[in-house]
Amino acid sequence: MIELDMLRYFIVLKQERKLPLFIDSIGVHEQENVNWPNGYPYYHWLQTIEGEGRFQAAGQTFLLPKNTGVLLPPNMPRQYEAVSSKWRTAFVTFGGSQTQTLLASLGLEYPSAYQWPSQTPLDKWLVRMTRMFMNEMAPGLDGSSSVYRFLSHLKTYAENQSNPTSHHNVKLQPLIEWLNDHYQDSSVGLEQMAGFIAVSPQYLNKLFRNLLGTSPYAYLIQLRISKAKNMLATDPLIAVKQVAEWVGFYDASHFVATFRKSEGITPEQFKLLHHNSIS
Repeated sequence: MIELDMLRYFIVLKQERKLPLFIDSIGVHEQENVNWPNGYPYYHWLQTIEGEGRFQAAGQTFLLPKNTGVLLPPNMPRQYEAVSSKWRTAFVTFGGSQTQTLLASLGLEYPSAYQWPSQTPLDKWLVRMTRMFMNEMAPGLDGSSSVYRFLSHLKTYAENQSNPTSHHNVKLQPLIEWLNDHYQDSSVGLEQMAGFIAVSPQYLNKLFRNLLGTSPYAYLIQLRISKAKNMLATDPLIAVKQVAEWVGFYDASHFVATFRKSEGITPEQFKLLHHNSIS
């Protein structure tokens, strides 16, 4: 039987955030009303385990009865409140340098509500995760693998609910795929991206911010950094200047500065972390 009478909450230590995928917080509790005009700095999953709530984000309103949940990207404004007299929820917030790439590969990158049938792993998975980590200071790789398994269950068992932004998802998907094929082109900019799907730059910015919580240019830069990290981690002899050129930066100095701002270390330091046996 699931115990729901007390708050269960977990926050990782600062060093945990160096992992490519980490848990920021996790818990099961009676849900209070929330209004976050600036969103939350990490990806946020919230699901109902008893009662019903109303969740508003990205210009949408989701009703969340039992066996439903909502997944939102970082920094997206949101507010939610109980509809029933008692609303109990399970939640997890997570992040890491590979989170965006992982969610895209699973088709979970857009803010959406999900529902699933009873008697699936999603019913109790977060409760089990919370119990597992509530007395640990740092779950480390166990936390990373647990989040990955949870997202895999979400992909396998949950159905994306029909919502007003579904046509926006369809509108952006060709551009997302095109960027994955053309991120190496340093000339790609907002005008070219907007033109690819025949919308104005202003409207493209609105689409990205509503659906992904970021700008088109910031998404492209993060995509380039992700591709660069894969190259640096794979080849110990690759030159930073060569990586910069291959992923679409005009010059190596701009690449190094952007990489450091995103990851907290230089590309060379990142490469050494993955190939510390190379002299």
